[in-house]
Amino acid sequence: MSQALRVRPRHAGHGHGLSGVQGGVSQQVRTTSTTREITTYEAVLREQRVEGLSARLMLEADLTGADRVVLNLVHFNDRAQGPAWGYAAGLRHAFHHDVAMSVEALGNFNQENWHQAVVAAHYAPVHWGLIKLGAAFGLTSETPDFSLIAGFVVRF
Repeated sequence: MSQALRVRPRHAGHGHGLSGVQGGVSQQVRTTSTTREITTYEAVLREQRVEGLSARLMLEADLTGADRVVLNLVHFNDRAQGPAWGYAAGLRHAFHHDVAMSVEALGNFNQENWHQAVVAAHYAPVHWGLIKLGAAFGLTSETPDFSLIAGFVVRF
């Protein structure tokens, strides 16, 4: 049996199929990846086990009664690969106590060159919960061109 061909797709998360010819025999190889967005925003193969310590420095300031800026410096120390650094910066405008819009930029400082912009709507139907829906756009060739973002925050 020949060894499997391991190739990483240009855009993580698309699951591109790749063909290879080896010794006159054509073989189909399928790669799959997912994104570790909560930490350093870099592609991770699905079969990899990710373990490590994560730290986040968050700075937040109210610009006006309706506008807020947030800056994050993210560190993830992966057991297998060592330390990685990332960032997130956003501006949020509240139209009402329950409804807001935001624009964010996020990425990493590693050689993967992963950077993304996100536009999102926020709705807080109750004081302890928030629903976030948005669209993300890749800013580099290593980042997916387009992603849909959904989140639910529970405050306690």
